[in-house]
This record gives sequence, C-alpha cells and structure tokens, in this order.
Amino acid sequence: PISDAAVPLPRDLWYGWSGLSVFDPRRGRATVTLESLNAGPLPLRVTVAPEAPSAQDVDVLLDGLREHARRVSDMAPRWFTVRPDGEWISHRGTEDRLLRLFARYHRMRLLPVVEVLSGPTMPVREVVAQARQNNVDGFILLFPSMPDERWFEEMRASLALHPVDVIVMVEDRDREVVNTRALGSAVDLFRGNGAVWPIPLKSGSLLDADFNDAIRELPAKESAVLFL
Repeated sequence: PISDAAVPLPRDLWYGWSGLSVFDPRRGRATVTLESLNAGPLPLRVTVAPEAPSAQDVDVLLDGLREHARRVSDMAPRWFTVRPDGEWISHRGTEDRLLRLFARYHRMRLLPVVEVLSGPTMPVREVVAQARQNNVDGFILLFPSMPDERWFEEMRASLALHPVDVIVMVEDRDREVVNTRALGSAVDLFRGNGAVWPIPLKSGSLLDADFNDAIRELPAKESAVLFL
C-alpha cells in the first residue's frame, strides 16, 4: 500500500519474503518507522510430485499446484532412485525445466526425492556430488527405515563445509506421518538438531476436490508432506 499515514499490516500477510520501500520526492529525505516486527519459522510444506512422462502431464501438475504455491515451501519431484549397489538412477523427464522454473518463481526450495532402495548403506559423499551435478538445493532421502546414528554422523561431517539441504524421511502410513530428520543447511528448519520429527502425511490427487480442500484448510503453522 502507498500511504503518508500509519499503515497496519495484517498478521496473516502471508509467508515468504517481504519487502518495504519508502519514497520522498526530496532526495535523501524518505524515512519509515517500524513500530513492531514479529517473525518466526515457516512451516515445512513439502510437495512430493510424481513423474510426469509427457508435456500434458506437466501442464496438469503445474495447473493443480499453482493455487497452492503460496502454501508450499519445498518442491520435491521424484527424480532419483539409489540401487543397492549405490548406483544413482535418474527419472528426470519433460518436467525438469518447468518444475525448476516453477519452484524458482514461487520461491520454493527444490529438493528432489531420492528413493533409497539399499537402506542405510547409501554412500554419504555421493549426496554432495549429486547436488552439485544436478544444480539443486539438496535432496529428500526417502528411506524404508531410519538410518543408524553412525550414518548420520558421517553425513553430518560430509555436509559440514557444503551448504546442502538434506532431509531424511521415512513414511509411516499406519500413523499417517512422515518421520523426518534434517542435516546440513536444513537443520534450521527444525527445532532441536538431531531430533526426529513426525510430520503429518497427506496423499491424494490435485484433481480431487476433497484433497484440495484439505490443503487449503491446513492450519497456518502446521507442517505437512503432500504426496501427489
């Protein structure tokens, strides 16, 4: 808003970045007074996007996501699988470029999902190398079970000098949660370094009206993992 009087900003101005600029036609005279400022951590809202084998599938996916873009903090396309022998298999397809543009435009972190088939034996150093090679902010590592503490210590040491977001997730469909633990730059997203956080899991199709309503009705401060 443009005003020469006090302007109260609503508490639900929304998440993300905010900017404030002031203007005075007299050069060097513009001023502003902030009476109060409150901020806090954003909820973690991860959208796990399916593979999109055709351009039409990509359009449908992005059309469905566009309404919810302001409610999502992380875009997590299912782009990689790690086999038991440690080989990374890429599933990136026609959606790669458009999802990158969509995430950047809406200020989302791009954290592709890596489905780890080998359990906690996945090579640690490969994570940093793959993040650089694929030009992403980091990865969501989807394990069948939570790795042991030694694996986390090795991963933490590997990420000490590299600004890479790593979020380890294990689905618990019975409890409808995703058990989550962060490493590297991503530790700032959670309270308590090293803690395992159960985050509500919601799955469905963006073509389903009830699923869209469930996303719209998420409490403002509640984290969630959305499996599409």
